[in-house]
Amino acid sequence: MVTGEVDVYEAPAFRHELLGIIDEGHERIVVDCSGMRFIDSAGLASLVDAQRRMSARDGTIVLRGMRPAARRIFEITDLKSLFAFD
Repeated sequence: MVTGEVDVYEAPAFRHELLGIIDEGHERIVVDCSGMRFIDSAGLASLVDAQRRMSARDGTIVLRGMRPAARRIFEITDLKSLFAFD
């Protein structure tokens, strides 16, 4: 579960964690975003990097429980189509 803010300070650890899970060979990753209060461009970049790596392996990342304000960021930046939302 992602909690708090995924910003320039937290994004490197978040990215490292996601890429580590992908490198373990998972084909589908569900990221519980219900506890995420905020995401900035660094956090978005971490998710985009992870999704690109998953796509190269025919996998997908599902973002679950995202709050409306955070989901709106994906719409504004036109990144909504890269991810599955649940």
